[in-house]
Amino acid sequence: MGKFQVVAPDEGNVISLPLATIAVKSTDADLAEGRIVGELTAEPGFSGPGPHHHSGQAELFYVLDGEFTFQVEGEEILLRPGMSLIISPDTIHNFANASANPAKLLVIGAAEEIGLYSTVN
Repeated sequence: MGKFQVVAPDEGNVISLPLATIAVKSTDADLAEGRIVGELTAEPGFSGPGPHHHSGQAELFYVLDGEFTFQVEGEEILLRPGMSLIISPDTIHNFANASANPAKLLVIGAAEEIGLYSTVN
């Protein structure tokens, strides 16, 4: 790989989850400094990876389409397109698509997030 990398819309490591897929767009962990960039597409009823936290890394969520309900340390937060949420390290959180429509979310977070999703299957 050179000094930059282009990932097309139909490229990336796609992980299938119950009622969702996440297309991991960052393919070089060294370049991304241990973070992932992923595009999560969730069907209605997607309940997320479950309450969890990440040690030592913040996580950023940006809603591209639809809406997501986040639970952060017991507080419920509804995000719609164009809204973002930054969650500090060691903060317990989860997110879900409780709406009647599909939703899409950009996730920039800890590489360990992929491990959480693999336990959902």
